[in-house]
Amino acid sequence: MTVLIDRKFNFVMALSGAAGGVAGHFAGGKLSSYMGNAVLRAAVHLSALILCIVLFCVVAETLFPVINGRLWRRKYAGVTWKYLVPAAIIPALLLGAASQFLYQLDIAPHRYRDVYLLIDRSGSMEWNDPANERMRAARRFIDGFDGKDRVEVISFDNSADVEVPLFYAGDEAALSLLNEKLRLIGPRGGTDFNAPLNMAYEHIQGRAERNNIPVVILLSDGISDADEDIIEGYSREGIVIHTVGLLLEEQNGIDELESISFNTGGQFVLAEETDQLDLAFEQVMHETGEEYILNPKAGFDAARFLLFTLAGLVIGLVLAFIFDNRYIMVPMAAGGTLSGMIAGGLMCLPVGLLIPSAALGFIFTWFTLFSKTPPPSLNGEYAAETESFLKTESQGRKTHGRF
Repeated sequence: MTVLIDRKFNFVMALSGAAGGVAGHFAGGKLSSYMGNAVLRAAVHLSALILCIVLFCVVAETLFPVINGRLWRRKYAGVTWKYLVPAAIIPALLLGAASQFLYQLDIAPHRYRDVYLLIDRSGSMEWNDPANERMRAARRFIDGFDGKDRVEVISFDNSADVEVPLFYAGDEAALSLLNEKLRLIGPRGGTDFNAPLNMAYEHIQGRAERNNIPVVILLSDGISDADEDIIEGYSREGIVIHTVGLLLEEQNGIDELESISFNTGGQFVLAEETDQLDLAFEQVMHETGEEYILNPKAGFDAARFLLFTLAGLVIGLVLAFIFDNRYIMVPMAAGGTLSGMIAGGLMCLPVGLLIPSAALGFIFTWFTLFSKTPPPSLNGEYAAETESFLKTESQGRKTHGRF
């Protein structure tokens, strides 16, 4: 006798998985921006991403039950919701934290930094920082660099000027010239973030050394709309922009600086007084010393590839577990692994993090087509329950006409 096998696919769940990846990208980036160190950031970022994908898939299957059927929605969906959050978050937190911790260990040769320091010299600094404390704080900040790190200082208002081109932090002659240049910078003009950001981006492309980590730090007390194309270019290349807001009282200014950092995987720090600038730079210093594993990076990176592969596997296994469906476990695990591998590969291309996140939530859902689920007539006790349930549903439609 030939046994028929049901192969099921929930297209709504596939779209929801992609939407969950997009939502997780933004939620994870936002939540992780409040974390104090890279290990905690990675844990929170990855757990938000995985939770959103799992959550959106469960919502889709609950509203449109295809993989597990209407009986599952009626009798077992409540149990699924009970286990959803811990089942998704616990392995994601551990995976994110462990990956970042191992990634930043000095296993590989040390990588030095190319730091581009963009300092606001606009007219508002005349009353916000009349004593030029930001320049002295910047100089002290540079003193904390390794002598083989490189630094470029750019001052800006409506336009941007290079005060000292890229130099080694241990170069005494360059540091002496920098001291003189910083002392002469006076407030003038308005505020335009695009001028220094565009200049720094061009210099990074022209002067980057293969093994150096490019980092941009933008300090401002003003409001400016950053060009989305410029920020997207930074994001595609995996170049982080940290921002420092000085005496910012208007929420628009805070939001803009936060947005620049968020979209490039950087940190925003608010200095409410000039005497807080050293602390702000110290916080940024800590971040510039570490590569963040969830930032895209041009070229193949085994650690990022492995992280996303494991993340995909976790998503597939978590969904199979909370659906309590043994028939989809292997296909979902295999699909999740392939989905993660593709997302990890995309992380190595200049596409940013959004597309890999969406791919992570979309591709694995198609693998339910490879699950061999027997029809209800072959499932013993479950068949009886299903038959009774469908009969009740049919009678309800005839009696009440609700469907």
